[in-house]
Amino acid sequence: MEYHRCARHCRQFVDAILELAIGTGSLAHITFFRVLRLLRLVRAAKVLRKLHNHPEFGLILECVAGSLMPICWVFLLLGFVLYLFTAMLLQLLEPSLHVGIEVDNSDVGRLYGGFGRSIYTLLLAISGGMPWDQLVQPLSRRSSWFQLFFVVYICVVSFFVLNLLSAVFVSFVGKHERRHHYEELNGSQAPIARGELEK
Repeated sequence: MEYHRCARHCRQFVDAILELAIGTGSLAHITFFRVLRLLRLVRAAKVLRKLHNHPEFGLILECVAGSLMPICWVFLLLGFVLYLFTAMLLQLLEPSLHVGIEVDNSDVGRLYGGFGRSIYTLLLAISGGMPWDQLVQPLSRRSSWFQLFFVVYICVVSFFVLNLLSAVFVSFVGKHERRHHYEELNGSQAPIARGELEK
């Protein structure tokens, strides 16, 4: 009986999608997809409610909530470092970017021709969006000092700022895990202590 009901719902769903694709039915507007997205959200909420019964999941959520503010500060630090290195890079590139009034349309102009492009390119270099050696090649044709600039930038951000982000989260996980373990020990020893008092 359950299989028959499931098959009927699947057939109705396929019919609704076909009507939407053809554009002849009453579903020929975008709100149908919004309803589907809302149903997916409800299903995800049910999964989260079931996961909430597991103590490990609760510990992870507690760690994420507890470390949210320090992680925001680390992201602010990352933004400041990114801003600082972008400003320095643009100051070094200033003479070579502008030829008269026109902006250089070469790879340097495409990747570093303004603050927005430069900060995006530097973000790509640290996040794995593009290999940073490909991003430094157009600059190294102008001066080999740009290679040193990129090496210093990658080292500072990768080895300092991003590891600081990981360290903050791991620190909070350790702290919350120790507290959880301590509460667990105190909870299991309390009945023993009461039993000894009753004797």
